[in-house]
Amino acid sequence: NKQPARMYPWGDQPPDFSANTTLVPTPIQTPPFTPANVGAHPSGVSVYGINDMAGLLWQWTSEFSDDHTRGAILRGGSSYQPAGLDQYGDNWYFPGGKPYFDGPLFNPFGSGTPWGRDKYPSAYSVSTHAKLLLMAPSLDRSGGIGFRCAADVAKPPNECHPSKTCNVCAKCCNEYIDDGPNCDKCVDDQCH
Repeated sequence: NKQPARMYPWGDQPPDFSANTTLVPTPIQTPPFTPANVGAHPSGVSVYGINDMAGLLWQWTSEFSDDHTRGAILRGGSSYQPAGLDQYGDNWYFPGGKPYFDGPLFNPFGSGTPWGRDKYPSAYSVSTHAKLLLMAPSLDRSGGIGFRCAADVAKPPNECHPSKTCNVCAKCCNEYIDDGPNCDKCVDDQCH
């Protein structure tokens, strides 16, 4: 099992309060908090340009089952902190029963509350996951869980990498006359 190249989607730096990793409310908010808009935390953008891979919602990434149990694997983190980590005693589990993030601590509500970063983080490393036991359709719901829809994006037919653009006719070169860094002149019949 190969370890990921980065600790977090954006790199190896621990979450800071400019990424989507805080539980700091506005003066009128009280816990639990609603998710921020996608893209509202640019310091949390992954190295691939994807927003909010950690901290916005727990991301349902896969499921597991055996003869007695069925569950979901969750990654990322959310302002909703489960697993006996809150006063509700939900059916969520973390290995070791404690948070994995030991970085800067912050709790705007004081140490007596179940919320805040000195209790549990809202962004976990890419190698950390939570488990949610799936018991019945009426119990298998949470406003703190989401998933991503992904698809391969087809390359537009006229798109050309800048290093393959002809300096003469500005068309994309499949073959070109110079092995320099840019296409100096197309070899096709459009530009001779």
